[in-house]
Amino acid sequence: MRIGFLHTSAVHTDTFEQLVAQADATAETVTVVDESLLDDARAHGPQSDQVRVGINSALDRLVES
Repeated sequence: MRIGFLHTSAVHTDTFEQLVAQADATAETVTVVDESLLDDARAHGPQSDQVRVGINSALDRLVES
C-alpha cells in the first residue's frame, strides 16, 4: 500500500510516517511539503485559484513520486 501526504510544513512529516508505520509496517509513504500553500491560503483565501493551482501541482508531484 502506498499513502501520499501533502503537508504545508515539514514538521508534520515524521509524525505521519510514524503513524503509518504503526498502522501498517508494509505501507510506503510519499510526502510532498509545500509551505507556500499555507502562505497563499492566508493571503488569498483557502479556495482561491492560486491555492487550487498549488494543490494540484503538489498532487501531481505526489503521483509522479
